[in-house]
Amino acid sequence: MLNDLEDGVQYAISTGLVDKDRVAIYGGSYGGLATLGSLVKTPDMYRCGVDYVGVSNLFTFMNTIPPYWKPFIAQIHEQWYDPNNEEEKSIMEAASPALNTDKITKPLFVVQGANDPR
Repeated sequence: MLNDLEDGVQYAISTGLVDKDRVAIYGGSYGGLATLGSLVKTPDMYRCGVDYVGVSNLFTFMNTIPPYWKPFIAQIHEQWYDPNNEEEKSIMEAASPALNTDKITKPLFVVQGANDPR
């Protein structure tokens, strides 16, 4: 996901329609995870970011799966990560923006509901 965003930004810059020094990133929910992840992985690509109700910690996300998603937990673990698998757990740690906030160097505005469990 993040590689695709980086490619898209680079393409937009290469067209001359986008000023490389004025690129911001915004996303909600999964897009919020993309915003946070991008600011962790490639902070110099963006001037700032806005995260709207984004997933910030993959462990919290997995631990707060609502009951009506439980029948799909195997599919969720296949599409995302399985925290019971040690190798995937390591990936989750590296990919969780909340566990890598020291890498965020650009201004970030976070919009989150007070009762959002994730």
